[in-house]
Amino acid sequence: MKEYGLAAQIMLVAEAPPVRAVFGQTSFGVEVCCGRYSLVSEPCKSSGGQVEVYEVISSDDVYDDGLRLPRDARMVPDVFVYLWMGKSKKDRVRLCYTRLRAMDLLRRGF
Repeated sequence: MKEYGLAAQIMLVAEAPPVRAVFGQTSFGVEVCCGRYSLVSEPCKSSGGQVEVYEVISSDDVYDDGLRLPRDARMVPDVFVYLWMGKSKKDRVRLCYTRLRAMDLLRRGF
């Protein structure tokens, strides 16, 4: 096993879905996952389809001993970035995601 770090700088969610009419929610956030590890932003209000987050989330703030993942980079799980909605982190509902291949990130020096 090897120790990795995971961090994300989240700036803006553009074209957020108009879910308030359906769910009564206007707060959104971002969740970044790699294997069993997860980093979650604070919920932010939507205004006109835009959500200004301006937050840095880091595994250093959540996991004291880093992310323990396989030494072989080919075995490192892919990174998933989810857009979620909810009043708090505990009641979040994932709306959509994008998948980033871990090998591609590691090759680029991330």
